[in-house]
Amino acid sequence: PNVKPQTTCEVLDFQRARALRLLVGEIEELSAELSIASAIRPISPELQAQLEFEQAIEKTNSVIKEYPKSALLMALQGNAYADLGNSSEAIRFLNKSIEIDENYVDAYYNLAHIFQSLDKNQEAIDCYNKTIEISPNYFAAYNNLGNIYREQRDFEASLDCFKKINIELSFSVSSSCLSF
Repeated sequence: PNVKPQTTCEVLDFQRARALRLLVGEIEELSAELSIASAIRPISPELQAQLEFEQAIEKTNSVIKEYPKSALLMALQGNAYADLGNSSEAIRFLNKSIEIDENYVDAYYNLAHIFQSLDKNQEAIDCYNKTIEISPNYFAAYNNLGNIYREQRDFEASLDCFKKINIELSFSVSSSCLSF
């Protein structure tokens, strides 16, 4: 059977969605609420996900009031807005996260991802480079940066990004094979 490998973005999107669901609270409570709503009218998976993100935003807003200096909460709020398609609010909250913690690597990465989706490639490149500056082994940033360069037909820069992933992964695998 052919199994399609997941891309880095798909894995990160899955992890981000899981973290947001955990933030909302107990899964059983959310499932019960959604079951009631689906008994009234069937809910598509897209609408169900939208409801989860909207609930996450509401809950996070109340927690942010208690912890206004939490870079993590600001980033989670930005991610929820991004998942709802509200890029301007997502960018605003991710920038707040960076203002609180200028080395919060995931905020830069997620901001870059949003800029890339909006075809604001220079902003995306800047954020991916900052991600790599803070965390040199952030392979997803190299991958996405390489893709932007490839789309811009800057094949040399693209290849450099992909080589860095390959070299680092090769070293990691070799080193782990040598350890007992």
